Amino acid sequence: MQRSKDRALTAAEQHHQIAPISVYCDSSGFEGGIGTATVLYVGGTEKSSLKYHLGTDAHHTVYEAKIVGLTMGLHLLTSLTRRLDAQTVIGSNSQATIWALNNERLHPAYYLLDHAHSAAKKLHVTQDYIVCKAECQAAKSAGIDWADCTYRVFNLQVHWTPGHLNFAPNE
Repeated sequence: MQRSKDRALTAAEQHHQIAPISVYCDSSGFEGGIGTATVLYVGGTEKSSLKYHLGTDAHHTVYEAKIVGLTMGLHLLTSLTRRLDAQTVIGSNSQATIWALNNERLHPAYYLLDHAHSAAKKLHVTQDYIVCKAECQAAKSAGIDWADCTYRVFNLQVHWTPGHLNFAPNE
């Protein structure tokens, strides 16, 4: 397992250096509370962050917080007014959350994953709007549904970033 963590940490360090935009999410339970924090980096420099306290550990889990953190990361990316034209990385120290993104069956906290998928869709729509605003405005004027103009793709990747290994962006 340590070798796998070391490889993931090396990959995270490389992605952080080459990806012009990256987001890191971390969540935890502390003194009976469950919370999450997300940080946006542009060019390796911290630009924005969000924190959220879900509530007590009697009502919430760290797993839920990890999904909320990922959703907050997507929100930070959506708030950017620039085109995501290169690799964009979201780092999470939760393999379970990353795996669950592709699980379409009902499971614990699936409703939170629905929010994450909706946030990802909103990010794609926002990026399409930024990239083809003029074309889409002309299409709207001609009575063509704006959704028909969405055709751009950007490289958004979610990576496992092991926690507690002194990787500063994820601490």
